[in-house]
Amino acid sequence: ATRRDAEAAQLELAQANLNLTQTRLALTQAELRALHAQINPHFFFNTLITIRYFERTNPEQARELLIKLSEIFQRSLSAGEFVPLRDELSYVEAYLALEKARLDERLNIVWTNLANDYMDTHVPTLVLQPLVENSVIHGISQQPDGGTLHIVINRVADDLLLQLDDDGVGFDVAKVMAGRAEGSVMREMVAEKRPSIGLRNVDERLRMLYGDDYRLHIESTPGKGTRIVFKVPLKQEEPIATD
Repeated sequence: ATRRDAEAAQLELAQANLNLTQTRLALTQAELRALHAQINPHFFFNTLITIRYFERTNPEQARELLIKLSEIFQRSLSAGEFVPLRDELSYVEAYLALEKARLDERLNIVWTNLANDYMDTHVPTLVLQPLVENSVIHGISQQPDGGTLHIVINRVADDLLLQLDDDGVGFDVAKVMAGRAEGSVMREMVAEKRPSIGLRNVDERLRMLYGDDYRLHIESTPGKGTRIVFKVPLKQEEPIATD
C-alpha cells in the first residue's frame, strides 16, 4: 500500500507540474499575441508628431518615416512564432529609425553584425525588438543627454549570440524579473516606467523553447547602463508555421 501511495503521489505531482507548464505556456503565448497586437500608444502618437514636423521641414524624411511606421503595423498584425533573423532585424531597424527621428542626437545606434551568413536562421518572433524598446524607452530616453545603444550579433560555437549594451539609467534586475509572478510589482514598474512585460516574455519564451541555458542574461547598474545577452541555437528543428 505504501508503494502504491508513493506512486500515486508521484503521478499527482507529475500531473501538477504538467498543468503548471501548460498554464505558463498559455500565458506566455497570450502575452506574445498581445505583443503582436500592441503598438504602444505613446510611441504611436510621438511618431505621428515627429512625422508632422518633418512634413513641414523635410517631406522626403516624412515619407520615409511613414514607410517605417507601416512596416511596424504590418509586423504587428503578422502571425507566426518564428521569423528569419533578417526579418526581426528589419523590424528593429524600422523601430529604431522612428525613435531616432524623434530623439535625434539623444539616441546613438551602433550595429556590429558578424553573422551575415546566418540571416536566414529562424528566431522567435519579437525576440529582439522588445529588448531594444526597453533600452530606448526605459534607459536612454530617460536621460536628458540620451545615450548609445550597441547591438552585437555573432556566432559563438553552435549558437547565434545577440547582445545589447546601453548607457541608460539602468534598473534593478532582480525586482523587474520577479515581476513575472507579482502583480503589485508589475503595477509599480508601470507607474515608475520600468521595463515592460516584453522583457520577461522574451526570457520565458527562450526558456520554454530551448531550456534554461538560453535564458536572458541581464546586467544592469542603476545610473550606468544595461547589458542583455541571449543565444538562439543554430541547429534546431524546422519551425512549424502557425496561422
